[in-house]
Formats: sequence, C-alpha cells, structure tokens
Amino acid sequence: MENQEQYTIFIERPNFGIASEKVKEILEKLEQENLAKIIYPNKPITQENLGEELEKINPHIVIAAPREYTGEIMSRAPNLIAVIRHGIGVDSIDFNYCKEKNIYLINTPNAPSKSVAYDVLEKILLMLSNSPQTNQKIKEGEWPIETRKDPRNITVGLIGAGRIPLAFAEISKNLGFKKIIAFDIFDEALERIEKLGVETTKDLNKILTETDIISMHTPLNEHTHHLISEKEFE
Repeated sequence: MENQEQYTIFIERPNFGIASEKVKEILEKLEQENLAKIIYPNKPITQENLGEELEKINPHIVIAAPREYTGEIMSRAPNLIAVIRHGIGVDSIDFNYCKEKNIYLINTPNAPSKSVAYDVLEKILLMLSNSPQTNQKIKEGEWPIETRKDPRNITVGLIGAGRIPLAFAEISKNLGFKKIIAFDIFDEALERIEKLGVETTKDLNKILTETDIISMHTPLNEHTHHLISEKEFE
C-alpha cells in the first residue's frame, strides 16, 4: 500500500458522509488504509466561495451538493477526476467541460428518494391539518379551531411512477389514504408501483380530475416541459 496514491475527497456537505452507517464505514476504511483523505468544509459553502474552496483543497473527487459547477469553477481544481452529484439531476454541472477533461460525472439517484418521499408526505399532512395557518394565527394571539381533512377521504395523484413515487407509495401505504393513483408513460414503472396497491393510469386527465392532491416527480425534458400549465390547472 506504500506506493498507492492517496486521493483527496471533498465532501461538500458534512451530512453526506455520515447519514449512512455503511458510507461512514467505507470512508473511515479508506482513511485507515491511507487510500484517501476525507475533507469536509470548515465553513458554509456558497456558490460565491465554491471555486475558492476547490482551489484551496484541490480535490481528486468532489461529492457535490445541488449547486452550479461551471467549467471555470472546476478548472480551479486541476487534480479533479470525478464529480459525484448527491442526488439525481446533473444539469447544474458543466457536462462538456467534464467530457473535455475526462472527469467522471456520477449521480446517485437512489440516495435521496426516500427522504424526498418523506418530505412529500410531511407537506401533505401539514396541508390537510392546516398546521402552518394555525401556527401563524397562534403567533398572532388567536386560538383558532381549524377543521382538518381526514386522509381517509383524500385521493393522492402521483405524476411519474419512478423512484420517489415508489418510495412514497411504500411509506404511505398503511397511512389510510382513500386512494393513490400514479400516472406514467412507462409500463415497467406502473407495474412496479402497482404492486404496492397503487392504482395506475396512462391518462393524465384521470389524475387531474379524480385526485385531491397532486405530487409531480418527473425529469425536465421535451415531454414534460409545461406538462402542467394553465389548461391543466383549470
């Protein structure tokens, strides 16, 4: 191991490296075997100081937050061989620069799926209970009696049946929603989510007309651009 090159790995957000016990174990092992030096930021990283931090650390690998990595910013780390995007989308990273400099551009589509699904469920429950409005009125000195909506009377519509809707269906299947309906154009995605008791459709209008709450989870492309616009809201 003495001649093995040691790689500098810059983890842009500290919680990326400690959220999973398995990931934490791997990172510790890399350091123990002198294969990598793990660096976390010692101050908040912003878009404005990102280039400065990369220049100072000069990492081989960056585990990146969802912010813009331009060619100019990445050029300040001449040792860079890989940018690992924590999450799904990589549109904020200059693909052409990575290709030109032979920098690996990697995403981790499974990593945030369950946490985003929990976030969706949290927002739905907050809306049904009117919690934000009640909280504000209490701060203003009122003691309101708000009428909450019962999840058992609510039909949730999912536009897209990929990783996040699948995770949502899994964590909410025993919550008691009246029904969950998922829309997608891909048979495989619909078949997977159907196994969790979700009704499926290829007719977007069914989602628009039969559901009380709609949560949209699709990539932005030529097929999904303006998928929901004034006509659909009407």
